Amino acid sequence: MKKILLPLLAVSALLFGCASTDTKKQPAAKAEEKSVTNADILLPIAEKDGYQIINAATVGDRLLDVSASLGIMPKVISARGSQWPKIKHFPTKLIGCPVKITFKSPEILPKVIAEKGIETVIIEKNSEFCLLVPKADCSKIKPIIKDTGVKIIEIDFEKGYDQAIREIAALYGKEAEGEALIKKYNKEKAAVEGRISEIKPGKKVVVFRSFIKKDTNRLFITAEDKGHYTEKFFLDPFGAENTSYILNKDGNTTTKGNFPVTNLRLLSEANPDIIVIYGSDEAAEQTIEKINALAAKKSEVAEVPAVKNGRFARLPFYVGSDIEDYPKILAKWIDYFSSVQ
Repeated sequence: MKKILLPLLAVSALLFGCASTDTKKQPAAKAEEKSVTNADILLPIAEKDGYQIINAATVGDRLLDVSASLGIMPKVISARGSQWPKIKHFPTKLIGCPVKITFKSPEILPKVIAEKGIETVIIEKNSEFCLLVPKADCSKIKPIIKDTGVKIIEIDFEKGYDQAIREIAALYGKEAEGEALIKKYNKEKAAVEGRISEIKPGKKVVVFRSFIKKDTNRLFITAEDKGHYTEKFFLDPFGAENTSYILNKDGNTTTKGNFPVTNLRLLSEANPDIIVIYGSDEAAEQTIEKINALAAKKSEVAEVPAVKNGRFARLPFYVGSDIEDYPKILAKWIDYFSSVQ
């Protein structure tokens, strides 16, 4: 029991990671909450790496992604850094994810506002902001910053992407660019979604997320439980089934959508046609090696269609943060799934 418990604790600790910065006090003043008007246009104060920098902080991934697509970058951002690889390329300061700045370290944003002279905080309004952490809600930062003197503006993503993009573009005085972005996104998305009919429905899929713990160099394999992002954006539209849950007969705790896999022999019961593996190349290679080694000993695993045919797919992980790039990501998934008959 101890041998199993220690790896499970290590997996839980690693899955909870989130980029952050430590700070302390809250300044005292009053915030002004507003919706977008012509008087709210935020003018750039500098340029950096091809982006116009505005004296603002943004809270939310999709809000940040649209801003970047319009050539705008805030001084400070709060977004899901551990789940969104693209964020590493933005020339700005990440202070942590919305869960961190609202629940774990609520002193962070008020202190940064005071230190950097931030005048506006733009917030992504989205009650389903994160499937991995249901309590994540960017709007919950409002009472934390209400006494800082900043102007608070919410962008309502619950009305759809088109409306949200228009509101963001108006805030930056880039209405024409916003309409062009909407047209581009909808046209590319429709074209790619039209290819979903190329996929034969009914496929069973197991979704792994593998990583190597740095201090021990040990491989950990987790699997995505039902009802999360891979299903929402890919498997459900493709008419495919996530059978990963069958690997969790021990009832291991699901953390950020994933549970630790302790018995790969259960692949014979999940019987996937495709095994998707997220994580580093090294971790994915070790996962495949481990499965193939098991298949050499256990004929029931060797007969699993994905194992027998070498269908180990390395596809992009997507949590809904990218808007403009989503059609390209979806196309990669369609390319692979349509090749499996």
